[in-house]
Amino acid sequence: MSRYPTRKERIMSFITEQSRLMLQKSETPENVAGFNASWISLQLGFSRDNVSRDLNQLHRDKQLIKVHGKPVLFLAEQSVEDFIGKSLPKLSFNCLNELQSILNFNKSLQSTTTMKIDVLPVKSKIIVKNNDSPFIHLIGYDRSLKTAVKQAKAAILYPPNGLHSLIIGPTGGGKTTLAKVMYIYAKQTQRLKENAPYIIFNCADYAGNPQLLLSHLFGHKKGAFTGATDNHTGLVEKANHGILFLDEVHRLPPEGQEMLFSLIDRGEYYQLGDVDNIRKAEVLIIAATTEKPGTAVLQTFLRRIPNLIELPDLENRSLDERYSLIKLFFQKEAKNMDIEIHVSAEIIKLFLIYDCPGNVGQLENDIKLICANAFVNFITEKHAQLHVKLSHLPAQYLKSFDILARKRSNLNTSFDTTQLKDISFSPEQPVYTPTEDPPQMNFYQLMINNSRKYFADNLSLNTIKEIFNNQITEYFDVYSGKKQPASHVSDEMAFLKIISPQIYQILKDDIALIEQEYDLQIPVQVFHGLVLHVETMLERIRQNKPLTLPENNSVINKNDIYYQISKHIITSLEQKLQITIPKQEIILISLCLQTLNISNKISHIGVLVLTHGYHAATDFANVANRLLDVKHAHGLCMPLEEKVSLALERATKLVKKIDEGKGVLILSDMGSLTTFGELITKSTGIKTCTLRMVSTPMVIEATRKALLPTISLEQLANEVVTQSYYVGINASIPNQTPLIAKKFNFDFNKIINLIENTLVFIDARKAVPLLEGIFADITSRLNLRQDPSLYIKFMFHTSCMLERAIRNDQMEYGNLSTLLIRHNNMYNIIKDSFTILERTYGINIYSGELYYITEIFAIAEQNSNTAL
Repeated sequence: MSRYPTRKERIMSFITEQSRLMLQKSETPENVAGFNASWISLQLGFSRDNVSRDLNQLHRDKQLIKVHGKPVLFLAEQSVEDFIGKSLPKLSFNCLNELQSILNFNKSLQSTTTMKIDVLPVKSKIIVKNNDSPFIHLIGYDRSLKTAVKQAKAAILYPPNGLHSLIIGPTGGGKTTLAKVMYIYAKQTQRLKENAPYIIFNCADYAGNPQLLLSHLFGHKKGAFTGATDNHTGLVEKANHGILFLDEVHRLPPEGQEMLFSLIDRGEYYQLGDVDNIRKAEVLIIAATTEKPGTAVLQTFLRRIPNLIELPDLENRSLDERYSLIKLFFQKEAKNMDIEIHVSAEIIKLFLIYDCPGNVGQLENDIKLICANAFVNFITEKHAQLHVKLSHLPAQYLKSFDILARKRSNLNTSFDTTQLKDISFSPEQPVYTPTEDPPQMNFYQLMINNSRKYFADNLSLNTIKEIFNNQITEYFDVYSGKKQPASHVSDEMAFLKIISPQIYQILKDDIALIEQEYDLQIPVQVFHGLVLHVETMLERIRQNKPLTLPENNSVINKNDIYYQISKHIITSLEQKLQITIPKQEIILISLCLQTLNISNKISHIGVLVLTHGYHAATDFANVANRLLDVKHAHGLCMPLEEKVSLALERATKLVKKIDEGKGVLILSDMGSLTTFGELITKSTGIKTCTLRMVSTPMVIEATRKALLPTISLEQLANEVVTQSYYVGINASIPNQTPLIAKKFNFDFNKIINLIENTLVFIDARKAVPLLEGIFADITSRLNLRQDPSLYIKFMFHTSCMLERAIRNDQMEYGNLSTLLIRHNNMYNIIKDSFTILERTYGINIYSGELYYITEIFAIAEQNSNTAL
């Protein structure tokens, strides 16, 4: 393995390549020029003075031709002599004409007219034809991606081992695909061997945990930390003589970026716990980020990766490219289904003009969704062919169809509309995919298998379609790449800073197997407690300080779940760490698990909506789940033609599935469905409670409170009945103008309409009188005049705050300490006044929200004092 090249060697290699390329593309001597210090400095990122000094030294070393003039130009001596087939009489020329006069193009022309040259790598003897390049399979490679492709090629061909690169672009913009194509191109041009490694490292997985990052990237030596009983090979070593792709590099903390500096600068690194032995690796780094350079990525890191490849988002790509992307994604679905797909021209138009905020990835997902909807019709109605039509559009696009229709006029000025016609996609047509999608079940085959069962059960077509629609919704939620809440990730990363990464990973793998074997859901806090106990235990064993068993250890039942799980963990640790652990530690871990209550997963009351018809129940459940960002509510519809016995059977199966041990709250509309709960309880023993006359606010309230860990089924039913009234259920209350609004001569209905336009599900006619009462109480206790502008500001702000509180999406306040010092008394009055709102709606208003309200009244008080 060669050492990392010096600056002078890199300059020499660069000019050698550039000289060869220029000579091959020049058809006459007059086209031959040279390269000046300023241009080379810009290309390589070195200072001009250093470049100029090295160039002159290389000329003195008889490696470069020097052409005097303004500016001074240089060429590689060996490249020129190889090209003209003879030695040069001298290496210093007074002007370009003097050099050009001695060049002989006869030999070179014979070698370049037989084949169109794309690139001729310095280390490679092969010539790559343009139509062989894997980049041509990227849609837009010669248009919006043209610059990016050029940079990508240059990064691979940059002597001697390539140029480290940073790919910048939006989520779903194709960064991962471009990196993989660069790897394919590197092998094709023989810059990398055919078996060269391509290693992917997602920096988000280890953000905020330098120790784990060091171990994973660079490896560790035996004894580097507690539990490190074996040497561990890092990804850098695995990527040697290949490419290391750092995805989401902006999630790499500053210390993590600094760890890579010596690898980038000198090709050197050391393993954790082995700082005396410097290791070497020849690794080309390709990084990717969705952030702007310089914000989340250190400037020192950027200087080491000067090649910034920026990818455009979908909005900035031409309609021609978007049209090609649409055809590609439909073609992929035809292959996935193994069925010919016929797509109407109207569908093509819609995907050309609709707003796609999720970028190329979102476009592909939306096409998958509409194909799945069409597939439902194909298998339920047993059509001979699969047709994708406007009727298969998801509801969110149908709602904005008028807007989309108005955008169609844009197509006439920016797109060749003669292309817009019905298109058929055959599964036999090949699809080029440089990257492999993560393994997923064959969803279409699963639907076909399920349809056979549903038809055998004599379910109606509408019922089968409803079931499939629910399955499609669930499937696309699962595979849309929705990530964990940031809070959970940050909590885990904080925990990883204080424990051994090896012990953490061993126990994480073990717990995954234990959860599957014992059908458990072990809470994260239980897992963290277990890791801390085990790490302490191993440290005790290492220091030969075992603990004695408690006096009541004789009551330990070796057949219970705690002991069995403890035994599994101890056995795994002994095998993986190759140590002997005293048997009493099994009992100690068992007692630890009992303290943490591992056997009981965090359970909640299930929520099931039952309605007649085809969509109402699932719509109710979906609205609640989306507003609260959960997947807890479930809906089941009973088509009018379906037999009650079949609907009861489906409901019973669903109740069994969603019951977590605390029972299920059933919200039904009318008729026979209201009796399902009692029948299900009788047949299964699962506790149920049924509420009649279901409404959207009831489902929202039920779902929100069912997630409370301490609430019982009876309490939940009672609070849903009493509290959902305030969330918007249409009970009759006096429809009168509140007193303060009347005092200001406001059009109350107009205020209500304006507030309702800003809300999703709060009933403004019920909320406004309550908020007005709070406004009156605060102004009275603060001795403030009830100003019309203050009233309007308060009503709009607090109604939105109420909805945020119900959706558990409340705001934080940035400068709490300063505000409390100046307005502590005012804050306490406001906090006390809002307790009635908290009791009425069953919410807890955060301090940050109350600080914003305090700020509103503090400004009003200041203005009032100024006026006086």
